Amino acid sequence: MRNFALTTLSIFIFLFCISISFALQPDVVLASNAQGTQDLDIAEIKKQLDVMEETIKRQQEMINVLKDKIETKGKVVANPTPSYREESEIERVIDNYLTKDETREKMVKAGLAPKIDVGYKKGFYFKTLDDKFKLNTLGRLQTRYNFRNKDDDEDTSSFRINRMRLKLSGHAFTQNLSYSAQWELNSFTGKGQLKDIFVDYRLLPGLHLRGGQWKVPYNRHNMASDYKKQFIDESITNDAFSLDRDIGAMLHGELFKEQFEYNVGIFTGRGINATENSNNKNMVIGRIAYRPFGKFKDYRESDVEYTESFKAAFGAAFAINNGTEIFFSDELQTFPKDAQFMQFGVDSIMKYRGFSLQGEYHLRSLDRRGFNRDTAKGFFVQGGYFPVPKRLELVARYAQFDPDVNVSENLKKEFALGTNWYFSKNHHHKLQTNVTRVVTDNPANDKEDTLISIMHQLEW
Repeated sequence: MRNFALTTLSIFIFLFCISISFALQPDVVLASNAQGTQDLDIAEIKKQLDVMEETIKRQQEMINVLKDKIETKGKVVANPTPSYREESEIERVIDNYLTKDETREKMVKAGLAPKIDVGYKKGFYFKTLDDKFKLNTLGRLQTRYNFRNKDDDEDTSSFRINRMRLKLSGHAFTQNLSYSAQWELNSFTGKGQLKDIFVDYRLLPGLHLRGGQWKVPYNRHNMASDYKKQFIDESITNDAFSLDRDIGAMLHGELFKEQFEYNVGIFTGRGINATENSNNKNMVIGRIAYRPFGKFKDYRESDVEYTESFKAAFGAAFAINNGTEIFFSDELQTFPKDAQFMQFGVDSIMKYRGFSLQGEYHLRSLDRRGFNRDTAKGFFVQGGYFPVPKRLELVARYAQFDPDVNVSENLKKEFALGTNWYFSKNHHHKLQTNVTRVVTDNPANDKEDTLISIMHQLEW
């Protein structure tokens, strides 16, 4: 307040002096005129006037500055706090800086950061800062309830652990050398089973070499992960024609902006975890696929991603195997003489804004060499739609399998309906319900079985 009073008094004195100057100046001029002093130069008077105007102008500017200071000091200024957007921007800049390889290396050398990065992204991961080594872990659990109504047996009601698995994947020494292993605990026996274990090396862009045990790349329905399926159970067609998992080696890759895919491999042909190939014969497979509208998640059933533009994929595959032991129809089958096995299939899938449709057709020839030749065929079509995008899906399926076209009245048909609720808007956490009816033709009496299933799935 004291400074304010002094400032105000100074302004008042200054203005008073200016007023006196203006008051006296006319008297001086008049007195000079009255005395007849004409020697005062008019130019000098104008010069003095200009000086006074300039002085007044500067003083006015000072007055304005002082007024602004008075107004500013009179206001209560709150401490500024950054907005949420400003905080987010600051966090983003800091995160970008801290995640740079150069920054991380400096922090490690200074002892401010560990040499291993640990985090969670679709499973827990551990990796070195140079990204030469990485390990991802993924837990999987499916808990299921079944009510089964059989024509030739009593009804059953039961709970069980459908699948419980642990998956490890990553890369070693270089990002071009990746690996994957998956282990399952069998809820019936209490024992574990190795499902997948393989190493995949990227030789060139679009050319990979893989060795180990994994799903044989024959049909799309089987190649899709058991945790990325539209129904709880696979179709009866898949049970008949799928080649499941096997041990072998394969060349594979994607070309032309990942629109074209190919797989060529050789396998033991004896199924999962085979210890040896007793007949020294191997199964050869080949598969191609084409995505005319660009790459998308075509090996995931359902359009939970809600694909904004129409996408489609088409595939074709073959498998050839000879020997006394051949794995097909979900079991290892033996023959007294070398049998010749040939199988061919085509598949397709399309997705658009919550709608999905897929199907397969298969044809198999089994020559028993000296006995008879069996020709089997089958197909299925299934689809789904999300009335509530990324949450609720309604699904339906029809499948048909003929184990031998040369035999009449042996057709097997499947009708299935279901709903899927996606808690996490993806396949990681969902609840599925299915009602499936399987009708088997029989010359004496057709057999009809109905299965009602509810399954909860969690991946973490």
